Amino acid sequence: MGGFSLPFLPVSGLANYVAVFGGSDTLLFNGAGQTRSLSVTLETEGQTHEFVLVPTAGQGLCLASGHEDTAPEGSRPSGHAPRHLAGEKEFCDRKSPLHRAIASWMPCHFHETGAGAALRRSAHVFDVASLRPDGSNLAPVLLHLRTQAPRRFLRLVEMVRRMAPFFEDFCFLTPFEDQVSLAWKQRHSEYLLRAYQLSDGTLRFLALATALLQPEPPSLMLMDEPELGLHPQALALLADLIKQAASRSQIVLATQSAALLDFFSLEDVVIVTRQRGASVFFRPSADEDAARLQDCSPGELWRKNVLAAGPVAEQAISPS
Repeated sequence: MGGFSLPFLPVSGLANYVAVFGGSDTLLFNGAGQTRSLSVTLETEGQTHEFVLVPTAGQGLCLASGHEDTAPEGSRPSGHAPRHLAGEKEFCDRKSPLHRAIASWMPCHFHETGAGAALRRSAHVFDVASLRPDGSNLAPVLLHLRTQAPRRFLRLVEMVRRMAPFFEDFCFLTPFEDQVSLAWKQRHSEYLLRAYQLSDGTLRFLALATALLQPEPPSLMLMDEPELGLHPQALALLADLIKQAASRSQIVLATQSAALLDFFSLEDVVIVTRQRGASVFFRPSADEDAARLQDCSPGELWRKNVLAAGPVAEQAISPS
């Protein structure tokens, strides 16, 4: 899979990715000594793709087998056999449904907000296809949103005003002919402020809101602890944006914030915990305690330790 290039990865190709991140042992559970293969199943556009990756002697990963199945699960005749893939070409082909689906995924990682952060820098004026995972093209995407989707842009401006009442509007500067940078004004002042004069929390909220308001959103958005650095009032605005964007995209967010959890229902929650060194995912069960506390919000259930989402002692792994 050497040619599989995705916009959110730091390098192109499976071999390069595995090498950059420390070899196959770091990507397999407890190393290749315990995990002999990695099986993946993806369903997209009416197709099911399955493939198996195995570690090599040189600390790499290679494609051992794979197949795709285009028949609906309920309509598969007896003895139906999936078509085996010819090799890596199907995974690398930019026109394939698999590549199109994965290439539209967007990890939102807007934690870096220092003076030199990508969020605060200028970017090419035509880099507007979608917001980049680090927000490095925030300024041109916002400018594009203002001209091409003004109602969404005005909604974004209003949400920033609700979080920061002193905020008036965004401005856009062109330090170079093909570059655009973000500026803004505060109310009752004509003084032009730059992006580096936005607080970390405001800038982070702005990037999250821009990602969620994109007219053509990615098929999957991943958010890791989006509540970091946000004002408590911004959590309600963020949750509202997430709920509305979820009608157009699959949104997966990881959080340890009971306050953010309060804005969602228990049916939205998947708990991740550890058992014998491994991550285990499960949905909360409707047990007696949860039923007794049915008037509580998910955040309150977590605080009361009804949801088993806190730190727990793991059992030692017994020698085999």
